Amino acid sequence: MKSPCHLMEGHLVFNERIIGYAVSKMERPVCIQLIAGWIENGEKQKVFVCANPHSLMIAEKDKVFKKALMDADLITPDGSGILLASKLLGGALISGLPAVLSSGN
Repeated sequence: MKSPCHLMEGHLVFNERIIGYAVSKMERPVCIQLIAGWIENGEKQKVFVCANPHSLMIAEKDKVFKKALMDADLITPDGSGILLASKLLGGALISGLPAVLSSGN
């Protein structure tokens, strides 16, 4: 389980727990910079996930998918559902990295 705060490639990463998943509090430009650095450095074996409420609920029923999410290097909020969940749970997520943006479409 990832800690609420850790150092990842020179970036201090703060996570917030949403139903047990460590969702990053990093702002969009920092997430993009981090992911771009992985690509530029030729790092393979890096996994980042754009989590939305549907994917987190599916993971609760699919053990393989849940493990993939739990082991991901970076989980970013995808959409208003996760941001709303954060607010309702007393969290402070303010922005996300939409899957459409991260997929290059």
